[in-house]
Amino acid sequence: FRLEVDIGNETQFIYVDDKTVSKRAGEGISKELFKISSLFTEYSLTLEAYLLLICIILFTRGEMQMEKQTKADLSLTHYNRLLSKYLAASHTGKKLSNSTIQKLLTEVSAAALRLRGLVLTDL
Repeated sequence: FRLEVDIGNETQFIYVDDKTVSKRAGEGISKELFKISSLFTEYSLTLEAYLLLICIILFTRGEMQMEKQTKADLSLTHYNRLLSKYLAASHTGKKLSNSTIQKLLTEVSAAALRLRGLVLTDL
């Protein structure tokens, strides 16, 4: 990963590799994050698309039972639709068909569940 950081009047770049993430979060989480990262790079996604995907990950609950799960499910549906419309309207990389967008959403949701499982087992 390369993160752009503004320090004072200067823009600097911080580089984070899999070893750095592994030290902090564990090897399984690091591998999963870098797998998702390469998927995002493959589709040339913008920051806005990343932010929508983060919202989708946050509201993906799998089979987990929770209070107000209907609201969580409605929010997930909303962000899924918003991402699909956004990518169809503004994507500048290779053209993303509806089936490609659905595949991307499926992969991101599955990765979110795997990451949640890794995080919960590390607690």
